[in-house]
Amino acid sequence: MTEQIKLVDVVDNRLTSFLEARATEMNTISPDLEHLLAYSNSMLASGKRFRARFCYWGWRAIGASGSDTDLVGGVETLDDVEAVIALATSLEVFHAAALVHDDIMDNSDTRRGLPAAHRAFETIHSSRTYSGDSERFGQSTALLLGDLLLAWSDDLLSAALADLPAGIAAATRTQFSIMRQEVTLGQYLDIHEEAAWWHTAEEHRLDR
Repeated sequence: MTEQIKLVDVVDNRLTSFLEARATEMNTISPDLEHLLAYSNSMLASGKRFRARFCYWGWRAIGASGSDTDLVGGVETLDDVEAVIALATSLEVFHAAALVHDDIMDNSDTRRGLPAAHRAFETIHSSRTYSGDSERFGQSTALLLGDLLLAWSDDLLSAALADLPAGIAAATRTQFSIMRQEVTLGQYLDIHEEAAWWHTAEEHRLDR
């Protein structure tokens, strides 16, 4: 008998398991890493999982095997879709990394109802009266958190591709690499345009 499991719940469970494994690793390195882990947990615990949904239903749309049962909002079993769930989870973590970096660039104060990462780490610095500049500590730590999330996203991608045929795995990684490059270049063009637009000849501004 097939048990209907909501896709969002499956992704949430995958994230929880992944973060628990990382917590074990990080705790053996240093207890001072607790703040990176705590913020990762709080940030990844929320969200509508749109990227995970698009990933899963895109996979279904191009001919994934499975029954014809109406699965809107859910999947049949975790085993049948382990690879795509890992990939969907990887996209969620990648998105979180992009948001952390974006908030630094935009100097945002909040994210999803919480202090933005750099603000949270800034508060930790000031509340514990660490030496040095709190704002700089917050920005530097958030930058590293974003980098860590990018690395974790790649770990999940590797897990997703591990048991796939070589050709499919290679094609998937290529598309993932294209996505990462486009996100990064697009973000640069965004901040470049903010600074450079006023130096563009007026007759060309609408074209940009």
